[in-house]
Amino acid sequence: MDQEKTEAYAALAAQLMELHASVALLAQNVEKMARTDEEVTSMTRIFNGVFKNAAQQTNYREPTA
Repeated sequence: MDQEKTEAYAALAAQLMELHASVALLAQNVEKMARTDEEVTSMTRIFNGVFKNAAQQTNYREPTA
């Protein structure tokens, strides 16, 4: 293999390493987004339950004169 091809393969290998690192970082970010979405969904359910309970309790109170 001549020097030009060797350098081209070395450059390609370096670019593939960079691409691999970028894809790995992207995968980590997607995992973080999924966890955040899970947490937000869970918190939303909790808040909805709290507000629903508060609304029900408000409906059962006797009006003050």
